[in-house]
Amino acid sequence: MPTKENIYYLRRGKNMKNYIMLFISIIILTSCSSLKTLEMSSLYSSTTHQQKDIEGDYVIKSFVLYKNVSPWIADNHIITIDKIIKKNNESACFITVHYIGTEWEFIDKLAINIDGSIFSFKDNNPSREILNGGVSERIMILLDDDLVNKIDIGKSLVMQYYSKYKTEPIEIPDDGLVALKEFLK
Repeated sequence: MPTKENIYYLRRGKNMKNYIMLFISIIILTSCSSLKTLEMSSLYSSTTHQQKDIEGDYVIKSFVLYKNVSPWIADNHIITIDKIIKKNNESACFITVHYIGTEWEFIDKLAINIDGSIFSFKDNNPSREILNGGVSERIMILLDDDLVNKIDIGKSLVMQYYSKYKTEPIEIPDDGLVALKEFLK
C-alpha cells in the first residue's frame, strides 16, 4: 500500500518516482485479478479501475496493446499501456509487459520503434512471483511525455521485449495504433 509520504508527493506532482511506487503497489495488490481481467479483455480495448484512497481516488486505465494468450495454463504474454490519473487530471503512462506461464523467461528489456526511431528500456527491478503451478513476471517502463507525443504523431509502432528466449518484433497494425492514440488523449 502506498505510504502517506508517497501520496503527499504524488498529489503535489513533485516526483515521478512516486507515480512508479504507487503504480507498483497497486499492481501488486491487484495482480491476480487484473491479469485475469486482461486475459479476458479484447485486443485494443481498455479497462478502468478506480483505486480508493483517503486523500482522493486514482483512476487506472489499461489498454491492451498486445495479447498472446493460451486457453491452457501455458505461456501468456500481454502488453498494456497503463495510465494513472490523479484527481486534478495529472497523469503518468507506463508500458507493462505481463507474462504468466510455466517457467521463468526473465523478461527485462523492451525496445520501441516509432517511425524508424528506436527507444530501448530496461527494468532493473522486474516483478517476479511464484504462483500455484506457474510463475508471473512483469516489467514496467515509465513513458515520458516526449515518447507519448512521438507515439501520438507516429505512423508506425513496433515493439520487442527481450528475455532468455528469442522474441519476435510485434508490429501494431493501423487500427491498433489509432485506438492507442485515442486512449493516450
